[in-house]
Amino acid sequence: MTASGILAPIYARVERAEEHLRTLNDEVFKYSDERPYRPVIKGEAELRRMVDEFRRTPPRLPKAFDVIASEVSPPPDRIAFLISDIIHSLRSALDNLAVVLVDNHSTGTAIFTSNRNQGLNGISSGERLTAFPMRINRPSNNNAGMVELLYPMTTPAIEAVLEPLQPYNRGTRLGDTAALLTDFSNSDKHHTLRTSVAIVSGTSRLWIEYPDRYIAGTRWNNLHTFGINGTVGSGPGVEVTSEIALEDGALLGFLPVADAVNHLHPGDGQMNVNAEIAVKVTLDEPGTAEQRSQSVVDLCRGLIDFVHDDVVRAIEMVL
Repeated sequence: MTASGILAPIYARVERAEEHLRTLNDEVFKYSDERPYRPVIKGEAELRRMVDEFRRTPPRLPKAFDVIASEVSPPPDRIAFLISDIIHSLRSALDNLAVVLVDNHSTGTAIFTSNRNQGLNGISSGERLTAFPMRINRPSNNNAGMVELLYPMTTPAIEAVLEPLQPYNRGTRLGDTAALLTDFSNSDKHHTLRTSVAIVSGTSRLWIEYPDRYIAGTRWNNLHTFGINGTVGSGPGVEVTSEIALEDGALLGFLPVADAVNHLHPGDGQMNVNAEIAVKVTLDEPGTAEQRSQSVVDLCRGLIDFVHDDVVRAIEMVL
């Protein structure tokens, strides 16, 4: 059978991960689009008291009141479960690849728990299982002077492809990605993967809708736009230049008190505080700083590309 033929089931598992990624992207967009937060004015009652007092005896007013996030909803578990499905599909693809390589490109036979325990095909009960190697520590050379990563050992060309893909090569792109996949796979076996959410760089809006009122017989509504993430500004949007965690109490921006004095009157009804902010979901799990700051969609995209391009495609090139 050709190389592409024996690797077809492996590519199929990677494609399954791609399907999960498309669903994950939809779920993350849905979560963000539902605005999982409520912006509120910190100390709104005090702001109203100041506005009322100002009309009687103008005091020295502070420049602004903070607008903060409230009632922040965490990402739903479904997002973590989809990440888990992607990781499982990729790890299964790699272990399937190990078996294919041993059965087709070594003098031995792939070893599973069942045939090792039963001593089938001359396999002793103490022999290693066949699995895709993800070594944290660099192995020593065997009697032939070669590093033996896959067991039973395959060809030197295959071993040469596998070596840079090992987690003991942390500090390199391949080593860091392999370590990340290994860590996530191990974590996923023991707990639901932890996610977090952050306000990201980009154009966002924060605006205040003051109560409707009539002026000279014309009904109008005050709509004022201010900065997100502590930046006072106006217009259709304000650039966010740094990321902050989206959690209860997170600073979204400022409401200038002078604006409230000009547009809020005693006895007015509820002010509406609105925001459109760009958020991203990240994984709150071990990894490099760069990996921890990536969105879960980009992170999983990188893991899929690693398995498809750097592992399976690279192996196919030497078969």
